[in-house]
Amino acid sequence: MKKYKKTIQEINLLIDDYLETSEISKYSLQENSSTIYLDLRDQQIYQEYSGNRILNEGIFTYIEKAYSYTKRNATLNLKILFPEQMNIEEQESIKKMIQIHYAVELQETNLAILRTNIKGTISLGIGAILFFVFGLLEWYHVNFIFQGIIEIFSWVFIWEACDSYAFTNSANRISRFRYFKLYQASKN
Repeated sequence: MKKYKKTIQEINLLIDDYLETSEISKYSLQENSSTIYLDLRDQQIYQEYSGNRILNEGIFTYIEKAYSYTKRNATLNLKILFPEQMNIEEQESIKKMIQIHYAVELQETNLAILRTNIKGTISLGIGAILFFVFGLLEWYHVNFIFQGIIEIFSWVFIWEACDSYAFTNSANRISRFRYFKLYQASKN
């Protein structure tokens, strides 16, 4: 157990050193804010064949990867370094595309949470009805061959509801928080 704790401490120190070394990182951490620097000066900005209408997926991959190194409680900023020859209209268009991307991701995550809640409610309702039927069969001592199957199915539906509410929604809420922070950062 001591080796495990020592290894965790080494990992934490390694990450802290990495975050504090500005030569290595493309993002910076300050006391009350975190900034992700997106350098587009020597990169392919648009997806091939998109006619400059769709940003390269690598941009979003980088932003989300860099986000994992930022402070959760701090204000998140996104600083974009554009090529010198790029005009202001195109710069604003790129900023708008990034903002729209995270707005869509946030909206999709909200819909996923809603779908999970509906699925959980339906599963809970079916499980409760099946459990009620099982209880009635037990109460009236009805010897029904599928009575055990009804009990199993009721617990399966109830477990599915618990899984939806507790675990799936937790992951969706974490994603929603991340996309909210990235959307807010893209507005600045």
